[in-house]
Amino acid sequence: MKKISLKDLISDSKMTHDYDPDAMSVEKAKAWIANFLNPVSEYEIIHIKDALNRIVAEPIVA
Repeated sequence: MKKISLKDLISDSKMTHDYDPDAMSVEKAKAWIANFLNPVSEYEIIHIKDALNRIVAEPIVA
């Protein structure tokens, strides 16, 4: 499957030759969505007071 950018997708959602939401299998959809994901490659440890509007890299245990 050809990699496309999110910007391209937003500008023309029918640019993919196989665009058909009723025909796409779950596995194919997962693979397609994976093209837009970037794995977390680094993280930092910060004080809880500085964590507002941040994303956690691991589950928080109370």
